[in-house]
Amino acid sequence: MYKPSLFISSFEVYGLDKTIFIMKLFGLVIIISFVITVFIMPQYATEYNAAIIDKYERLGSIDEPKIILVGDSNVAFGFNSEKIQQVFDMPVVNMGLHGALDPTFCLELIKRHISEGDIIIVAPQSYASRSSYDWVMTWLTIENNYFLWDGIQTSNYNNMILAFPTYLKRVINLWIGNTGNKQIDGVYARASFNEYGDIVFPRPSSRITEERYGSHFLTSKLSQTLKVYFNEYNEYVESKKASLFMSSPPILSLTLDGDLASLQNQLEADLDFPMISKLENYIYPLEFFYDSGLHLNEYGLDARTDQIILDLISALNQYSGHEITIAYQTTLPHNYYLYNLGDRINFTPDNNNSRTYFVRGLHAPSEAHTWSSGLEAVFYAKLDRPITSDIMMSIRFWVNGKQTIRLHSNSRLITERTFDDGYSGSTDFIIPQDVVSEGNILQLRFEFPDAKPPLNSLDTRQLAIAFIEMVIDTYDSTEDN
Repeated sequence: MYKPSLFISSFEVYGLDKTIFIMKLFGLVIIISFVITVFIMPQYATEYNAAIIDKYERLGSIDEPKIILVGDSNVAFGFNSEKIQQVFDMPVVNMGLHGALDPTFCLELIKRHISEGDIIIVAPQSYASRSSYDWVMTWLTIENNYFLWDGIQTSNYNNMILAFPTYLKRVINLWIGNTGNKQIDGVYARASFNEYGDIVFPRPSSRITEERYGSHFLTSKLSQTLKVYFNEYNEYVESKKASLFMSSPPILSLTLDGDLASLQNQLEADLDFPMISKLENYIYPLEFFYDSGLHLNEYGLDARTDQIILDLISALNQYSGHEITIAYQTTLPHNYYLYNLGDRINFTPDNNNSRTYFVRGLHAPSEAHTWSSGLEAVFYAKLDRPITSDIMMSIRFWVNGKQTIRLHSNSRLITERTFDDGYSGSTDFIIPQDVVSEGNILQLRFEFPDAKPPLNSLDTRQLAIAFIEMVIDTYDSTEDN
């Protein structure tokens, strides 16, 4: 016998009209949403990402040409906006936030406040796209500040809808437990930002650990997705009679991998607006980072601020159509890896400067030398002048048993030498002129396939050679004839 469904019979029994029922259900949803919005949200108002509210408020309060810094946490931790403002006599807003957010979020958010004469500098942590972003964190950022929806592209609405139940569960639990919106100590708090949008939490030293170095700075190409987005965004900026520039994230020297010159050339070719920074000028030593391979401490902050000021002065001179008469003297070296041909690189404890150029693969100095660490070491330097002939690298060292050294540059094997157990002395390596890349950059990789722990020792380190000193200089092949 046919039985009507409970759903249908309920309408028949009570005589309810489906349209009225749906309207009431919709009204209930509206009421519940109102209650959640007014009485439960926000629960993350004191946390790091909530700083976007203050940044956006500053952005909207400025009615004159301004400089807008856009990116993720590398931007939040990476600039002294007040210093930039003083140099260019233009208000500065640091919109840097979090790398888990879609990189278009802050760019979309600032659109309605871009006006004539503005300068927008974008510095993403990577030029490649990720397969997914953290949409729950996006909800934690926006909460009931619905004006922040300007940062969400319509194509991402579905991601926001799918993430909402997870966010809602979290805020309800915080509300029930009365644990939301509490004062937060430490750097990752809304209170750690200043009026410009910079992180100003004291960080005079480095506390970064190896697991926080981050992935190697791979010189992968600019993704097609971001290429199209950035170039279309530039069209919008130009329509507002403003200027868009691309810059570099800070690069931890220990994570440097690949040919920077190729990435530099690709960015300059694929972007329809200026890449004003040289990637090589944003490579910093470990001592300049705070707690990750993207977050600078106060030393790194000063260095990067100096560099972006120099880059922007140069860009404005080149692209503005008139000369910018700003005389700016940096307080730190322009390039930390500048090497004067003929200078001695010292690996002994006294006056040791080896870590300036060896970005990976060295142990701490011992009594009279520095051991290589593991199966490879990477040397990176900007030579002080253009190279017109081959150069010679002289290294004084001794070996841990029989060792082979393979010297590479940009994936090219230059030479391979084997040294018998007990070798101690100085050896010359001839480096072809054509391995020195644009900008006088010399990048070498020492491969140590026979690295091993020392015999008859409890030392478990993989050691190959003990560096003592090294010199790179010009080489005249005619002297060998």
